[in-house]
Amino acid sequence: VKTILVADDERDLLTAVSGVLQDEGYDVIECADGKQALDMLVLRRPDAALVDVMMPFMSGTEVVAAARRDPRIDRVPIVLMSAVDDPGLKAGVAGFLKKPFALKRLLALLADVAGRP
Repeated sequence: VKTILVADDERDLLTAVSGVLQDEGYDVIECADGKQALDMLVLRRPDAALVDVMMPFMSGTEVVAAARRDPRIDRVPIVLMSAVDDPGLKAGVAGFLKKPFALKRLLALLADVAGRP
């Protein structure tokens, strides 16, 4: 079973995405901010991470930068999500989802970067 870390400070979105991923057969690690996401990346080493850009304590881009510097987690595929479609956000990540996104697109992208559950 594949494990996906989902980090978003919007509780409703976090709950909805986690529920969909669990329904698809993934194990899900929920994080409410960037610092928690980075800590859980190191602790649990998921198969992939879905990380919001705008979060408290550490932004998604800061999480990506820190993960790429850490040899324990530098290969974990990270998909960023944001309401802003900035080409600069796509550097160093396995994928990008512009909010709002279709669940079909989310599942296809995660299957590509992490594999099927």
